[in-house]
Amino acid sequence: MAARILFVRRREDFVRITTTASSIADVEQITKALGRLNEHFRHKMP
Repeated sequence: MAARILFVRRREDFVRITTTASSIADVEQITKALGRLNEHFRHKMP
């Protein structure tokens, strides 16, 4: 899989994630992974 999360930086409520993709399949995988990550943090918010 060529899709990877390269960089994550957190400042208060802001998270920056930089990714690379070499194909449409990679974009789909990244999109799904970011959706799961969003759900994870949504449930952790007060």
